[in-house]
Amino acid sequence: NQGQVPRAVLLGCVYIGGRVNMKYLFLFMIIIPIHVYSQTMNEKIIFIQNLIEKRNYDQAIVESKKAIIGLAEKENQWRPEFLRICGNAFGNNADSAIYYYNLSYQELQKQNRKYSIESVKVLNNISIKFRSKNPTKALEILKEAFVISDSIGCKEYPFCINLFLNTSYTYQNLENYFESLKFAKMGEDFALANNDQSSNNFISCLSAQAQCYMALGNYPKAVDLTNKVYLLRKNSDSTAAFYHHNLANSLKSFGDICQKVNLLDCDQYYLSALDEYERAVGENHPSYIQTIGNLAFYELQKGDTSNASYLYDLQWDLARKSNEISIEEKYRVAVS
Repeated sequence: NQGQVPRAVLLGCVYIGGRVNMKYLFLFMIIIPIHVYSQTMNEKIIFIQNLIEKRNYDQAIVESKKAIIGLAEKENQWRPEFLRICGNAFGNNADSAIYYYNLSYQELQKQNRKYSIESVKVLNNISIKFRSKNPTKALEILKEAFVISDSIGCKEYPFCINLFLNTSYTYQNLENYFESLKFAKMGEDFALANNDQSSNNFISCLSAQAQCYMALGNYPKAVDLTNKVYLLRKNSDSTAAFYHHNLANSLKSFGDICQKVNLLDCDQYYLSALDEYERAVGENHPSYIQTIGNLAFYELQKGDTSNASYLYDLQWDLARKSNEISIEEKYRVAVS
């Protein structure tokens, strides 16, 4: 598991060497170990990524650091990837995540790999961490990422969709909804060019467009897209956790649109969304806590101050106990 060639492969090399010309033995002894070693490194990365997806951040951090420390001199080309994955493992701990992303980017520059897809991925991840608290800084980093991406002709699927989506969300945080809409559509077009009409990336592009149309006051278009997103997510074959989480996102969007156009019964969408979030990610997740706040605001708009007060208290109680919410977000909840 540490990149060593399995005994069966060595025996196979010896067998081939005995059956044919001995010069081929050395060829197999060089090529096969490299192939097996690469698979091993990729498997480690996939293993850590799976831990992150399951929100097992503590173990993901341990495994990432073990992998980084265990890299030998000849294995340094993997260091930037493991540093980036280690940054991912820190979840909502933005400062620690950015620290490891910066180390990864510095390592890439040392290896003369600044103009590579790995650099674009690192810069994209850094910008995500700045997106909420400093979207202007996030946009500057994204512009640098696009310079590198354009220079190398990056067409990696599905990563490029994530890059377009992140840029769209960043412009939303800057309240530039026309630019946000443009990048969300670019993500959709890229997905369609890769025959993707059902993945979570594709659906997220439609969802981002719906949010833009809602902010721009085009409610019919927002409702149409939100309904399309809901149906796609409802019929998706994603894992149970992703399925319920994505379904909850759509239900929450329905509730938000209802509030904007002053429709009744918004609470039914928020309550359904809370049920789905609880099944998918639990009560400590930021999406669950934010939805409670949206429901509280709706109750306040209706004039039900008693229920709104109860919900805001519940939101604050969950927020202050959660280790998945940033300090900035806890402050916003406290202000509410």
